Amino acid sequence: VTRGPPPLSHTAYSWGSGASSPEAPPGSAEVSGKQGGGGQGALGGQQAVKKGFLAEKATPVGDVSVFLQNRLVETIEQVEKLHRMEEEDEAAPFKHKYAARDLLKGLTRQLAACKAESESLGLAAAWEEGMAGVEHQMGVNLVETEEISAGEKQLNLAIKRMKEASDPNKFVCEILDSTNHLGLIWSQRGEHQKAESFLISATEQYESFVKTKCTDDELVSRIEGLRTTTLFLMAQVYQHLGHPDMSAKYCQITLNRSLKGGLFDALDWTKNAVQLSGYYLSQGRYGDCATCLASAEEVMARIPAEDAEQNKAQVGETLSNLAWGWGKLHTTRLDSAAHGEQGARKGEHEVVVFDLEGVSGRVPEWIGDGIATYEDACREMKAGLRHMDKVRTGFPIDEDCSNHVEACQDISKLYRSLVSFTSSEDDKCKMHKRRIDLLEPLVAQLNIAAYDALCKELRFELGEAYRDMMEIKITQVDSGQKKIKWEKIADLCDGAVRHYRQFARLFQAVPGDPEQAKNPSQVTGLGEEKVRRWYLNARFYCARCLLKRPDPDMAKRKVHLNGALEEYRHIAALAEAHPFKEGQFSFDDELRICKEMVALLPSKIERLRMLPSTPSGT
Repeated sequence: VTRGPPPLSHTAYSWGSGASSPEAPPGSAEVSGKQGGGGQGALGGQQAVKKGFLAEKATPVGDVSVFLQNRLVETIEQVEKLHRMEEEDEAAPFKHKYAARDLLKGLTRQLAACKAESESLGLAAAWEEGMAGVEHQMGVNLVETEEISAGEKQLNLAIKRMKEASDPNKFVCEILDSTNHLGLIWSQRGEHQKAESFLISATEQYESFVKTKCTDDELVSRIEGLRTTTLFLMAQVYQHLGHPDMSAKYCQITLNRSLKGGLFDALDWTKNAVQLSGYYLSQGRYGDCATCLASAEEVMARIPAEDAEQNKAQVGETLSNLAWGWGKLHTTRLDSAAHGEQGARKGEHEVVVFDLEGVSGRVPEWIGDGIATYEDACREMKAGLRHMDKVRTGFPIDEDCSNHVEACQDISKLYRSLVSFTSSEDDKCKMHKRRIDLLEPLVAQLNIAAYDALCKELRFELGEAYRDMMEIKITQVDSGQKKIKWEKIADLCDGAVRHYRQFARLFQAVPGDPEQAKNPSQVTGLGEEKVRRWYLNARFYCARCLLKRPDPDMAKRKVHLNGALEEYRHIAALAEAHPFKEGQFSFDDELRICKEMVALLPSKIERLRMLPSTPSGT
């Protein structure tokens, strides 16, 4: 993928797919007990990073003035170039950075050798400037080769030297870059408040520079690039400190600055924009969510065809995730509307804007409107389906099973939400039938051992879809709307019971053992209240289905009622053995019903025993 000019600070940060942790330069995690090749302190007169390397023979400096003003600068530029180069050999992940370190060691030896002469020539300030630059680069090098403790110490010493120089303003870029790296180091260590203090310091340095109204365009450009890095790190730190609003704000600013400066990778930018859209979606800020996704779409559209072909797999995955972002937006809007909720009102938040042409044309005009009618809901569902089909295609089940199944679950959610917007019972059944046709083949393909959680989710949802259809059919019969054969209702009931029982068996200590389903003590994995409630709900719904199942054969009818009685007994025993705390997972109402049914059903079953085997209806 075509990139812009290399980052002005050679550290190329990437947000990555998970926003939960700071992304550092590749391989920059702290390595326990590994400190800068065994050294302790700064270079140049201090204890060396590599013990004794100052004693090695230095390359002759020659003309000190030429060395300080030309060759030193050229070598540091070469170091920065090596730092920016991507490592291609996995067996030698820091090959270029170690080459850069060798150059820095050589410069340190030469600087040590010419210190006295530079002072006699009146070049002490130039020498100090050169040594500060080398120390800064060495600190960065140590951090990016996983020698974090040594790198931290080196950066602090470099900052001290630069601030004590005769003209600290000459080191504004180096001090800001070093401060950013220290913020990164402490963030990686989980010390986010300390990381914040370094990033606030970096912000103050930037603001002081802005007040100088510098006219050096190159210097201003470098400082602005470093400022973008500061903002990026602040976005991650505030996420960890529990300030998602501030994190999102800094993320959006970072992305926008990247666009202005042209210093971004299209795929990384898109991943970050999709992540940001997810935050706005969670806050009901649908318009801002759509703006992020549309901007990402525009950025992806600008990738040259040749570059897209060369990075086909990465581009394809990124486009699939982008489509999923759109799909989630439409799914969430429709689901919220189905529950009588709407997004954030216009004017409640500052509107997100990216400096990118072509974005407004990619945002649906109606995305900020409410969903009030069946026509509105159908439009939303069709838009969601269009994007979710791209996701399913982008994540084939034989290559990425989890993502494929989750995409299908989102499609099922679209159908389920649409049910709330139609008064036609037949249309409601059609929506539930589509859910069943979509999900049932999937659960048959999944390996329970590998996809236990997904299997549970699918079994429960399928039980729900069958039960909803059953309830609709029973209502149609009871109200006289429609004549329906009892076998059809019985089939729906059996489908619900089958999936609910398969769901329950996934919690057995020995999966598949029918005897364990009867013994509450043999059920595992119910420690969390929400999981226990989930399990009890499935058993409760299963009992209700058995209770309502029609059958003209009284003997079979009694079997179903006995099955319901066993379910109610199991539920009551488990709920009493493991009571819920008061709160959102309370099971009091359902437990009361279970106890009532345990008391009433035996007499009902006994009455049925006295009746001949004649049709019972529904």
